[in-house]
Amino acid sequence: MLLAVSINLDLAVYVVLLYIVVHLIEGYIRVPLVQRRVVPLPPALTLSAQIILGVVAGFLGLLLATPLVAAIVIIRMVYVEDVLGDHTTTERSAQKNMASYADSGGGGASGSPAS
Repeated sequence: MLLAVSINLDLAVYVVLLYIVVHLIEGYIRVPLVQRRVVPLPPALTLSAQIILGVVAGFLGLLLATPLVAAIVIIRMVYVEDVLGDHTTTERSAQKNMASYADSGGGGASGSPAS
């Protein structure tokens, strides 16, 4: 932005607007889509954790609620798979992810999740 200000003040305004638009697209569209594919967090669990930790720990609890829930879900998945040897929960979530991916138009030419 400092470089844009040194050239023209209008250009600096455009740079700030572009930065805000890119940040909003990344924060509200791209990152949640990637997180949904990587860690299958139910929305009700996420909202519940945010409400509970927000009430208990305030703003810091609200900020840390989703990462803590994601860590708990991942630890639970690793424990269930590695220690107990049950791979059905991961297979079910993988099948759901593939089905939602195919429904959204990303399943290839045939539209089916498995080719």
